[in-house]
Formats: sequence, structure tokens, C-alpha cells
Amino acid sequence: MNPQNPNLSNKSIWVAVAITVGIWGCSQNQGVSPAEKIKILESRCLQLEQDSLAISEMREQLAKTVALLEKKLENHVQVVQERNELRSLSDLRTGERDAAQLRGDMLKKGLQDLLEQDDAMTSTARQPVTRVSTGLPIPGKL
Repeated sequence: MNPQNPNLSNKSIWVAVAITVGIWGCSQNQGVSPAEKIKILESRCLQLEQDSLAISEMREQLAKTVALLEKKLENHVQVVQERNELRSLSDLRTGERDAAQLRGDMLKKGLQDLLEQDDAMTSTARQPVTRVSTGLPIPGKL
């Protein structure tokens, strides 16, 4: 013991005892033999291998699904482009139809105006012709 500071030596002894007990406790077998530990580790390894295979299969399935969805998306994009082209063509044809219809209406109105003018001219021309006799003989008829 340390004669100068007896408390320090008692503390040192208690710390040494605590460390020794701790090391002894950690070194004790916890009820599982090494053979049992090996079996536990092998079962864990087998489970991890099975999980790895399942994940690999799932990844392959998801890759197939992604490829299928990409094809569908590509087809969808083509359909959308075709729809947009048809919409523009439809708008163009609608404009052409409207222009032709307007032109037909204008032609119809023009023809109606001409017919009205012709009717007006024929109605004035149809007035009965009256003969004026001047008293001159008609040549060839005597």
C-alpha cells in the first residue's frame, strides 16, 4: 500500500478488481457451444443466399416490366404524334371546307343577283308590243 495516500491505493485495487471481473464475465461461455454457433451462422448464411436469389429474381422481373413499360411509352408517344398530326390535318381540312362553303355561298348569291337582274330585264322586255298602223301597205301583201 502506498503510505503517502492510502485512498489512492484502495481505489486502484477496486479498479483492478472491476476490470478483472469484467474480463472474466466477457470470457464466460454464454450457453452456446461453438458447434451451435456454426449452425446458427450457416442458417443465417443460407437465409441470406435465399434472400439474395429472391432479390435477383425480383430485379429481373422488374427489368422485364420496365422494358415492357418503355415499349408502351414509345407506342404512346407515337400515337400522340399521330393524333397531333391528324388534328392539324383536320384543322386544315376544316379551314378548306369553310373557305369552299363561303365561296359556294358567294357564288350562289351572285347567281341569285344575276337571275334577279335577268328577271327584271325580261319583265320590262315582255311588255306587249302594240302595232302602230301607219297606213302603208306591207310589201308582199297586197
